Amino acid sequence: MKNILAKLWLWITGLVVVILTIFWFFNIYLLDRFYLDNRVQSLYEKGETISKVLESQDLESLNLSQDILFEIRPDIDDDSSSEEKLEGIRNGGRDRIERHPPEILYYISLEDISAISHNGKDAGIPGFIAQNFAAIEESMLGGDRFSRLITFRENGQDNVSTLLIGVPVEKGGKLAGFLLLHSLSSSISMTTLVLKKQFGIITLISILASSLFAFFLAKHFTRPILSIKAASDEIAKGKYGVTVDVGNKDEIGLLAGSINRMSSELSKIEELRKDLIANVTHEFKTPLSVIKTYAEMINDMDIDDKDAVIQDTRVILDETDRLSSMVGEIIYLSRIQSESGMLSLEPVRIADLFDGIKSRVSHLADSKGVKLETECSEDIGILADTEKIFRCILNFVVNSINYTPPGNSVHLFASSDSSTVTISIRDEGSGISPEDLVHVWERFYKADRSRAKGIQGTGLGMTIAKDILDMHGFEYGIESEMEKGTLVYIKAPVRKL
Repeated sequence: MKNILAKLWLWITGLVVVILTIFWFFNIYLLDRFYLDNRVQSLYEKGETISKVLESQDLESLNLSQDILFEIRPDIDDDSSSEEKLEGIRNGGRDRIERHPPEILYYISLEDISAISHNGKDAGIPGFIAQNFAAIEESMLGGDRFSRLITFRENGQDNVSTLLIGVPVEKGGKLAGFLLLHSLSSSISMTTLVLKKQFGIITLISILASSLFAFFLAKHFTRPILSIKAASDEIAKGKYGVTVDVGNKDEIGLLAGSINRMSSELSKIEELRKDLIANVTHEFKTPLSVIKTYAEMINDMDIDDKDAVIQDTRVILDETDRLSSMVGEIIYLSRIQSESGMLSLEPVRIADLFDGIKSRVSHLADSKGVKLETECSEDIGILADTEKIFRCILNFVVNSINYTPPGNSVHLFASSDSSTVTISIRDEGSGISPEDLVHVWERFYKADRSRAKGIQGTGLGMTIAKDILDMHGFEYGIESEMEKGTLVYIKAPVRKL
C-alpha cells in the first residue's frame, strides 16, 4: 500500500481495534467473576449491617418454627439509625417482597443449626434443599462468614442456581446464630449479559467513530505532505517560483519552509543563469564580430600592404585576448562560487600584498599615465586566503586605474586599530552616479558606457571581488562622488604576524 493516507488510517484504526479487542476479551471472560465478587461483597456489607442491629435484640424469641423471614427494604442505607434499620426489617411469614435483584435474608439460631445437623430438622427456608446444609454446616459451626453458589427450588423448579451468603450474629461476644442472604445467580447473569451487550454495542460504535476520526486525522496530516509533493513536482519541471503554505509550525511546516527557500534560491539561480547566458552572449558577440570583420578585411586586402595586415591582426589578437580574459574570469567566478566558502586561510602581511599588486599593475598604470601610491605599516596582518584576497584587491585597483584620468593618482593604503584592519582603494576619477552605484556588484554591469569607452574590462571583476569578500566574511563597501572619485574599503579582523 503506497498511499500514505490509507497507511495512516489503517494504522490508527488497527491500533484502536486491537486495544478494544483486548479490553473486550478481558471483560467478556472476567466480567462474570468481577460482578459476582462485587455482589458477594455487597451482600456481606448488608448482612453485617443487619447483624449489628440484631446484636441488641432478644434473639431467643426468633426460631425456625416461626419461619422468621427478614427482608431488606430498598430505602435502608448505612447512615440510618439502629431504630430505622429495625423498622426496615419485618416479620413477613413465608411470603416475601421481591427486589431487583431479589435479596432474601433469613436468620437461623445456633440451636437450630444443631437441631438441623443432628436431628434432621427442616431448615424452614423456602426452596432450601437439605443437601445445601451439609455444604455450609462447617462454616456456620466455625462462626466464619461464607459465600456459596448452591441450588434452590424456585417456583417448582429444582437446581436453580443461587448465591448464598452467611454472616455470623453474636450475642454477648458469643456466636448466637447466622444470617443467610441469597440472591438468584440468574439475576447476576442477566445483569452481566446486559452489560456485555452494551459493551459490544459501545465497541462497534467506538470502532466506527475511531475509523472516521483516523480518516480525517490522516487526511489532515497528509494534506500538507501532498502540497509539498505537488510543489516539488512543479520545481522538478523548472517552475522555481512555486511556494508551499501549509500553515503549520511543526516539522512539516519546517519542511515546507525549506522547500520554499529552495524554490526561491533555485529561482534566483535560474535568473542568474539566464542573465549569464544573455550577458556572455552579448559580451562575446562584439569581439567575435570584430574578429570576423577584420579577418574579412585581411582576406580582401592587398597582401603587400603589410602595415594594414599587422594593424588588423593586432585588433584580432586584442579581441582574442579579451575573449580569453573573459573566459578566464567566468571560469574563476564559477570556481569560487562552487567552492562556497572553501578557503586556505593563513596570516597575510598587508605590506607584501601591496608590493605584489603594485608590481602587477605598474605597466597598466604607466600606460594610463596614472600614479599608484601605497601606504602600509610593515606589521599589519590579517587571516585570509592569500590568492583570493590578492585577486580581490587587484580587481579594485585595476578598476580604479582604468577609470582614473591620466595625471591623477590611485591611493592604496591600510590602517589598523586594536581589532580591525581597514584596506582602502581611492581614485581621483569622475566618480559613479548614485543610480549606477547600487549595481556595481552585479556581473557584466558597466556604469556609464561613455565613461567606460576604451576600457577592455570583462564586467566580472567587481562580482568576483564581492564573492571573495563574502566567503571571508569581511565587511566591505563603496562610496563615490561625481567628479571627485571613488573609495572602496575592506574591513577585516587584525591578525598578529
